[in-house]
Amino acid sequence: MRDGRPFFLKFDTAPCQRCRELDGAWAELAGEYPGLIGRVDCTRSPDVCAARQIAFDPDEPVPTLKFWSGTAFRVYTGPHEIEYFRVYLRRKVQSEEVSERLDTALRPISADELSRAWRLALSLGRLLVACAAAVGLAAWLLTSPSEDPGSV
Repeated sequence: MRDGRPFFLKFDTAPCQRCRELDGAWAELAGEYPGLIGRVDCTRSPDVCAARQIAFDPDEPVPTLKFWSGTAFRVYTGPHEIEYFRVYLRRKVQSEEVSERLDTALRPISADELSRAWRLALSLGRLLVACAAAVGLAAWLLTSPSEDPGSV
């Protein structure tokens, strides 16, 4: 997961009615815990869900909720009600390991760090353009020249 930051993810599918019933609670949690709540639509991202061992019973699909601690996924097995989600998140965020990671991930970025990040991004962009140009040139050099029809 990105930057080792903690996340509470809802893996669901579009046709899952029980998944849709959680959308309001999930949006509310996202407002209370910005940057900590996410959703993965397994209909659109089946590879992501397969990599996380997410499978749905086609007859009775239910959302799968997992908390990423920054080092490992933990399956949420409690009731699917917002108050239980809040208690669970409070406990997880207050745990020393996650709290440390969250503080680091959410700390403000200094102007110097931002400037270095932009310079790095520009350098990587220039490198990418140079690589693309080199590949194009190599492809052009490796193609055999077409024969002149008048030289036969």
